[in-house]
Amino acid sequence: MLKQEEDYKVKLDALEKTLLNALATAEGNLLENELLIESLTQTKEASQEIQASLTASALASVELDKQREAYRALSSDASRLFFLVRCLIAVNSMYQFSLSSFLRLFRKALQDESVDTGGPLSERLKRLTPQLERLVFFHVGRGLFKADRCMFALHVVHGMHEEHFQPNEWELLTGEAAGEQATADRPPGFPSWAGADRATAFSHMRSQLGSLVRKLDLGNTARWSHWAQSPECERDFSPEAIRECTPFQRVLVSWCFRPDRLMSALRDFACEIMQVSTISPRSLNFQQIYEQETEAKVPTLLITTAGADPSKELADFAPGVVGPDRYKCLAMGGGTHDLAMSDLRKASETGGWLCLQNLHLVVAWLPALEKAIAALDPHGEFRLWLTTESHGTFPHALLQRSLKITFESPPGTKKNMQRTLSIWGPEYFEKGGSELLFCLAWFHAVLQERRTYVPQGWSKSYEFSVGDLRAGAFVMGAAARAATETGSLDIDIVHGLMEDAIYGGRIDNPYDARVLRAYLCKFFTSDVLEGQIVLNRELSVPHPCSHEAALAAVSNMSDHDPPELFGLPNNIERSVQRSASFEVSNQLRKLSVIGKELISFDREVWRSKLAPILEHWQNMMAKYPALSAIQTALGGQSNDPIMGFITMETKAANSIIKEVASCLTALKKVVYGTALLTPHIQAIAICLMTGTVPGTWSKKWDGPEKPTAWLAQLIRKAVAITSWQSKVSSGSLLE
Repeated sequence: MLKQEEDYKVKLDALEKTLLNALATAEGNLLENELLIESLTQTKEASQEIQASLTASALASVELDKQREAYRALSSDASRLFFLVRCLIAVNSMYQFSLSSFLRLFRKALQDESVDTGGPLSERLKRLTPQLERLVFFHVGRGLFKADRCMFALHVVHGMHEEHFQPNEWELLTGEAAGEQATADRPPGFPSWAGADRATAFSHMRSQLGSLVRKLDLGNTARWSHWAQSPECERDFSPEAIRECTPFQRVLVSWCFRPDRLMSALRDFACEIMQVSTISPRSLNFQQIYEQETEAKVPTLLITTAGADPSKELADFAPGVVGPDRYKCLAMGGGTHDLAMSDLRKASETGGWLCLQNLHLVVAWLPALEKAIAALDPHGEFRLWLTTESHGTFPHALLQRSLKITFESPPGTKKNMQRTLSIWGPEYFEKGGSELLFCLAWFHAVLQERRTYVPQGWSKSYEFSVGDLRAGAFVMGAAARAATETGSLDIDIVHGLMEDAIYGGRIDNPYDARVLRAYLCKFFTSDVLEGQIVLNRELSVPHPCSHEAALAAVSNMSDHDPPELFGLPNNIERSVQRSASFEVSNQLRKLSVIGKELISFDREVWRSKLAPILEHWQNMMAKYPALSAIQTALGGQSNDPIMGFITMETKAANSIIKEVASCLTALKKVVYGTALLTPHIQAIAICLMTGTVPGTWSKKWDGPEKPTAWLAQLIRKAVAITSWQSKVSSGSLLE
């Protein structure tokens, strides 16, 4: 349309020039010049037609702008989602995703038939943003390690669904809000049913979300005592709490009183808001990856963990697609650079497949590889597969160019078994001994997921890998063939090979060996294989045991694995969830800083982020004015060792408080515009905004990890030191 408008304008300009030229060259009486009059008439008619076309074009442009404006909200949401993904580099340098890959997902969402139901445009647009959100979440999630997927889900929810968060709620979860420090064993309003160790968390929540605390009616023991003892408290809120609190406020209640269930509460919250059943992407085998994800011009980067080797699985799959003579695998190391370049050019020309392993060992050479990939004009059937472990200096350009897939054991026994069954496929699974293979898939999943509870589950994290699974499947196939010939299955041979030669070969602890033996005796028995005894409460060997029946049986399993499934006590999960939720909180705090670009100096943004901690310090110093002038000497020289100890501790406390007060005073002047920013103050500010204690402070005293807790503990210890001084002088300290 724009081109047509410009063509009309050019044509109109040409008519004007023609008219002027005709008038300038005309001879005699103009009114008697019939050729000139006819030319003028034609020019006028053409001019009117062009003017009408321009008017119609302008009206069409206005209508087009109106229609385009309807998509502004979608484009704004897509832009915000892209920059949320870009922030992930703050968590792991391997988490880099290009704009081109994001645009492919955007076009895929627009073409999705599920959002195009033939209704009005407004209804379609309402479905497009959630669909794009889910596409991006699972695409990016496939390139994240499973430990970081909950963090990413919450990051997306907070960035895309701000309506679910009230002021100070998100900051309370991430530790950005400075709250009150509990000054007594049971602060005012602290419920009797809560554990004493939650007093500080309650004080923080009361200071930041006082209205929520009052609304909860925490003094109602009848309502809350059952919830406090519930094994799944995040799903066991009373009807009153569900009615009066938002979903995220219920998460904060779990954060305050039941941190042992916080990780489950966070996962459930993210799934509820994003309208997904799980935060883990669907497990894909290489067949599905090849058909659904890969392209000739986009290398596939498999990011592995210790003990995971996707090249073996790829080596089994590739010959069936391109043939054994068109697939080559090369382990990178010294002297293989030129050979890799030669193989790359040859494979791209012939449409072969090339796998380059262990790129983390040749990081310095990778920029040359990236340039070579960019210069290729590959055959349509060409595929480049790359494997690497996570590396801090991996080239950004290659990361953004590649399709990234993390290769580690899937989260949970359900996902683990689904991946194993997809690797085997119907043909391999059903050729004989399918019941044994089904039990092996369950056995392998349990051994891998038990690593979640190291050191209670296993004494250390054993590298049970796909290689062990492949060897175990070979044993199961051989045992099934022998059983067909002899008429009976020799379970003892299966137990012995699995315990002594395959999985047991990795174990070096007697306790762990006993656990492995117990699992073998439990899962590999004739009663289990015949379906008379279940593998767990939700799973038994199906009969007949076809590949389809096996997948159906696994799909009915829960996504969550309780500790009792592994023969472990239920309370073992408390420490796991506490540590996992603490790590998620730290990552989210770091993402919020990077996402708002706080590293570059912006006085208004810095003031809003640092004001709580500055006010927190000022209030504590005002509460204990004696700390501003701690005595550094207790009188004359003394040989009393206790007095010498108190003197040294007092001097240390004085030095730390002076250092902290000086830094925070200077920082306050900077954010309020009365002083200039120095590199030292900038470093202090960045640490505080990212939720870490500045290094110059922690060198003087190694306390809690969060700045607000560190400052509160510092004041507490300094107050104790000042109380010791008078007691030492009177000789009553040890009484």
